[in-house]
Amino acid sequence: MLSFILLAGKCRFCHKPISIQYPLVESATAFLFWLSSAVFGKDLYQLGASFVFVGFLVLLTASDLKWRLLPHPFNNLFILAGFPLGVGGLSLAHWFAAAGGLLVVGFFFFGLVQIFPSGMGGGDIKMAAGFAAWVGLEKAFLMLLLAFLLGLVFVLVQLGRGRLTLKSYMAFGPALASGALVVWFWPDLIQRTGIFP
Repeated sequence: MLSFILLAGKCRFCHKPISIQYPLVESATAFLFWLSSAVFGKDLYQLGASFVFVGFLVLLTASDLKWRLLPHPFNNLFILAGFPLGVGGLSLAHWFAAAGGLLVVGFFFFGLVQIFPSGMGGGDIKMAAGFAAWVGLEKAFLMLLLAFLLGLVFVLVQLGRGRLTLKSYMAFGPALASGALVVWFWPDLIQRTGIFP
């Protein structure tokens, strides 16, 4: 970000404009790493897991926004990392919960894709299922609820401003990532509101 500002957004040698995506991704990653330190700083294992978790979310979100693509290799690594690094760590109970959540959320999203084939793709299925591998089934469905709500609000606002039509394609990865971050950093926040028992 600092070099982008000092260079006025242009390459030092060829003077061509530098895409704003680079400082934005760097700033988002830095903020999320700082937030991880603030929330999990007393637990080094959880802090390291959080760094990996938010790193994957930034990577997948940036890819979906730029290329409308959630690459399977990244999603596969995201899923695999969730077993040893997710909530519950190396406990056998967590691994079983992670596997169960992965299967249930994966099949749930797979069913949605069959009903709305143009709405979501295989990358969305794996990203959502991968989150279940990190936090288990209950919190994964809370993340999905938040993601659908955030996506709906965004679509309604953009439709109202005339920037989208009912046939427009919208990247769903950022909504999934946003819901995942809320549940990851503030897992009890929604319950405290009294909306959920």
